[in-house]
Amino acid sequence: MGHTRVYECPQQVYRLTPPKERTNNFVFASPHSGAQYSQAFLKLSQVPRQMLRRSEDAFVQDLFGDAPDLGASLLQALFARAYVDVNRSEGEWDPHLFQNMPGPDTGIELDLTTRTQQGLGVMARLGAEGRSLYARRLSMSEGLFRITHFYRPYHKALMSELERVRQDWGRVVLVDCHSMPNSSSGGYDIILGDRFGTSCRPELMSLVENKFRTLGFTTKRNSPYAGGFTTAHYGCPEAGIDALQIEINRGLYMSEVSVTPSSRFENVKKSLRVFMEDLTLASDACNKAAE
Repeated sequence: MGHTRVYECPQQVYRLTPPKERTNNFVFASPHSGAQYSQAFLKLSQVPRQMLRRSEDAFVQDLFGDAPDLGASLLQALFARAYVDVNRSEGEWDPHLFQNMPGPDTGIELDLTTRTQQGLGVMARLGAEGRSLYARRLSMSEGLFRITHFYRPYHKALMSELERVRQDWGRVVLVDCHSMPNSSSGGYDIILGDRFGTSCRPELMSLVENKFRTLGFTTKRNSPYAGGFTTAHYGCPEAGIDALQIEINRGLYMSEVSVTPSSRFENVKKSLRVFMEDLTLASDACNKAAE
C-alpha cells in the first residue's frame, strides 16, 4: 500500500519523430526499447537495473533511427518494457501479480491469455531468465496508474499517427520493430511476423522478406514470433492498414550480457538504412496494386 506514495508521473512517455519530408506511408515503431526506469519502479523491483535491461529491445530505436530521414515517422516508447508492455492488450493482467484485479468500473476488460499465465502480461511478473521482478504483489492502483499514464498515451499517439498517414495516403504501413535473444532465434537473423498472413498483404510481406535476403540476412516467418498485440490490433489490410513485426537477432549487433552495442552495430544500422530506403521506394508498386 505504501508504494502508492512514490508514483512518478512521466515527463515524456514516448518520442514521435516525424519525417523531415513525408515521402511514403510508413510508420516505424519501437515499443520495447525504452530505457527509462523511475525510482518508484526500482524501489518496487527486487531485480537490479542491469538485469531489468535484459528485457529491453535495446538500441532498436537507434537501428531504425534513420526512418525520418527517409520520409517515414518513428515512434518510440521511452519507458521500460518491464514497467508496462505496450505490445500486450491493456487487459492482460496477471492475477498472481496483483493484490486485487480491476472490475468493470475501471474500464479494463480482463484478458487472461497464455502470456498472462506465463507471467508475461501487460505488466510482467517475470523478467529475463524467468526471474521474479517483485518481492510482493502490487496494488490495483499501481497497475491502473501505469495503464493510464504510460500505456494509453503511447497507443493514442500510435493510433493518431496511423490514422493521419492513412488519411493522407489512402493506406499506411506499420512496421513494429523488435529484437530477440540469440538463444530463441533458431539461428536466423530476422523473424518476420504477420499473424500468419492476416495483418499484412502477402505481396508486401514478400517484398520485406526479399529486401532482407538481398542484404544477406537470413529470415523466417511467424515462428517463434508471429506478431504481438500491436500487429494483431492494428493490422487490417482490408481497411488500409498493413502491420508487420520485425525481430532482429541481438547477437548481430550487441552484447546481451552487458547490454552494450558490439563492433558490428554500425554495419547493421547501415544495412537497415538501405533496407528501409529500398522498401519505402519499392512499396509504391504494392500500393498501386492495392488501389
